[in-house]
Amino acid sequence: MPGYVILNFEDPIGNYSGALQASISGIGVKGNVKGHQVQTFDCVELIRRYITGQPTPITAQDLTALDAACASADKIYVVIHGDPRRGTVGLTTDMRQLCTAAQLAVFLLRIIPVRPVQYTISMIMCYGARSATWQHALVDHQGKIPAQELATSFAYKVFKEICTLRNVRLTARTGRVNHNAQSGVVYVEEDLAIDEYIAMDDYNKDIIANRAQREAPVDAAKTQFLLNGGNLQQWTAMVDRHRLNPNAPAVGPQEAVIKPYVAWLYHGKQATVDAYDAAWGQAGNMERAKYGKLVYTYTGGKLKVENKYGNPHEKKIKAGYVLYSGPLL
Repeated sequence: MPGYVILNFEDPIGNYSGALQASISGIGVKGNVKGHQVQTFDCVELIRRYITGQPTPITAQDLTALDAACASADKIYVVIHGDPRRGTVGLTTDMRQLCTAAQLAVFLLRIIPVRPVQYTISMIMCYGARSATWQHALVDHQGKIPAQELATSFAYKVFKEICTLRNVRLTARTGRVNHNAQSGVVYVEEDLAIDEYIAMDDYNKDIIANRAQREAPVDAAKTQFLLNGGNLQQWTAMVDRHRLNPNAPAVGPQEAVIKPYVAWLYHGKQATVDAYDAAWGQAGNMERAKYGKLVYTYTGGKLKVENKYGNPHEKKIKAGYVLYSGPLL
């Protein structure tokens, strides 16, 4: 029976949850519809051992079943986390670096032997096809991406390492990837809202990482205020004054501490949310099906990179639009 092979580079053995579970379920739906057997292989520890030799070097026996499955696969899904702010590295679910593009390519070459039939590899990775200049404001990844930018994505760097040694067609996505577990449809983040989403995500990460540190001087000021005869009602009134009016002047030493904290905690968050909502409204969707998919092929010494679905906001960028055709970048 023809088969789909899922290579799980996100979570350790058996820890199928969240986005990984949705991808596995969604690919399973597609496989069932097409009468394909679907096999999942946990590759986190395998690639770690392959790269480092720790805790024990990998052996041919460790890869026997994986080798056989890949050799006959109709499609291979490489499921791995990505984040454009981290550069061209693959990440596990805890957002720790698992591998570079070159390391993933070497591992793939080990498990996909030479064969006459072209391999189809689908990289299920958020921002896998996004360039190092990831900001939409600088490079529209649904438009005419410059060749020098195409060459900097994680997906292209993997493809470049393997395409001269294996007959392979690789696809990857330009934004966050969301697999619908019930239908198998892949949704990709709308490019027009990526900058604002990441700004909002950066802000939320800042809150989690630094809230305790930023609260310390506020807590100290509050304690001193109460010791000096103030009460909680008065303190709350000062906080609310600045929360409700970001332009209110700071009156007295307590408000001099309160004002920047409230601006960071409340107004900073609202600004990022408002910006994201505005970008989303301009885009018309937060994510789209049949969107943001780049296709990489290499035939007769010529690289071709296509935008498979085109750009819904630009009629000139139709389905199959060729972003680049020529020698390897």
